[in-house]
Amino acid sequence: MKPLKINLLAFESAVLQSEIPVLLVFGAMWDSDSRMLFSLLDKYKDKLDGKVKLGIVDYDYVPDIFSEYEVFDIPTMMVFDDGKPEIRHTGYNGSDDIDKILHHFFGYRLYSSEI
Repeated sequence: MKPLKINLLAFESAVLQSEIPVLLVFGAMWDSDSRMLFSLLDKYKDKLDGKVKLGIVDYDYVPDIFSEYEVFDIPTMMVFDDGKPEIRHTGYNGSDDIDKILHHFFGYRLYSSEI
């Protein structure tokens, strides 16, 4: 499953009402770190299919979501579970960032060498 591009209409159903956890990347296409993180999500999609939804929230299209969840720096990753933000990580240091979030939240890692 390809990462979802989240808009205001999809946020409630795709994230807040999701039956499985959702890993969102908050960023913008004009930011190089955000673009790298957006493209990195594609490499995780097959490994995480059915366990975690992946989504992209682009500031230029949905600044209200950034405000609501107090996302002031990009890129920021958040895991939503049962409609609530559980984990937040700001910045980009490669696939290790995603691995750390998965390990912290789910108790396992998907090492980037496996991707």
